[in-house]
Amino acid sequence: MPPPESRSEGRKEDRERSGRREPTFLRPDEWPGAGAFLEQAFIDSGLSKRSLLAAIRYEGGTNRLNGWFRGDPRPTPKTLAKVCPLLKLSYLEAIDRFGYYRELLRIFDDLVQLGDRWREEDGAFGKLLRSGPDPKAIRDSGVVYWRGRVITWGRKAIGFEPWDPRDDPSFEKRYTVGEWHEPMPQMERDTPDIVRDAVRATRSTVTVAPKPTAVAILLAVLAFERRGDRYRQGAVDYRFQLAKAADALVSEARRLRTRGAGRPRKIHPLLQRAMDTLDGSAILFNSRRPIAAEYIIAWAESVCEPYTQFARLAAFDIWGEAGGLPRAPSTATLKAVPGKTTSAKIAFPSVYTQLPQLFEATLPDIEQLTTYN
Repeated sequence: MPPPESRSEGRKEDRERSGRREPTFLRPDEWPGAGAFLEQAFIDSGLSKRSLLAAIRYEGGTNRLNGWFRGDPRPTPKTLAKVCPLLKLSYLEAIDRFGYYRELLRIFDDLVQLGDRWREEDGAFGKLLRSGPDPKAIRDSGVVYWRGRVITWGRKAIGFEPWDPRDDPSFEKRYTVGEWHEPMPQMERDTPDIVRDAVRATRSTVTVAPKPTAVAILLAVLAFERRGDRYRQGAVDYRFQLAKAADALVSEARRLRTRGAGRPRKIHPLLQRAMDTLDGSAILFNSRRPIAAEYIIAWAESVCEPYTQFARLAAFDIWGEAGGLPRAPSTATLKAVPGKTTSAKIAFPSVYTQLPQLFEATLPDIEQLTTYN
């Protein structure tokens, strides 16, 4: 159990996080950074404070806008939806930077719904390897059938004609390919190229997903890391750049939510569990976020496990599994001789495992991923 001062601080942080405000996964000390992001966009826009407030029909003074720039009070998601077009900001990026997880998780769900709509229109479906309600779901395999044909990537397959959908321009407008490789083994210098190519092909895994689904999974993986995960260089910046570039996809997905035709009334149960976990107050918020991450990764795997595998390989060079990083320092001061001190490294026992990833994967090109139709 944490000491009394930690519990008190935790309750105070929870009150500041929520109260009458939209809850956020940011700590209070992170709010100014989100406010500075909004202020820089305002400066770049060339608008005056009063003209911006008039455009969103806010009748108060400019003190409220100054507060948004400080990060306290924070603008609500509804306010951001009005402000972002005026400041030429991505709504998704703004929601992510302000940590509004309720809206962020709904957007993930919306994007998957849009991806499913595209798959239905294109006759793109997968093959379940385990029991499930929808035999055409891409949960286990990604997209393996497209417009009634089996994807063989141009290779010969027993019972199927060689076919590569990338030869059809309409495929790359709506779908993206994730690929990871196992490192090549050492081979003799005079090994023929045909043998090297054959070995390389057997050590490569490819998966296909609709672009909206891929964007949702990538952002979910990047925004909600597991305890012990360590980002690859550039992955955090990639997250915000992807959120910025995916604005058009998000707008299309949100229009489907508004129309509601054929869309489930409730958010996916695993995303709802993540939301409930983040909303709860039984434990400190910093402990709730990695718990919620487990639900979010489970949701991503229930949508398309192979693409989630690709996304995590591309995002992290160290995977954390079950547990968290020890918060105690890794060095301790020892009194080896009376009156003298020395320090020693201590290896703490841990309930989690950190797994270095040996597979090679690269985060997809953002422009290609977010360009469609």
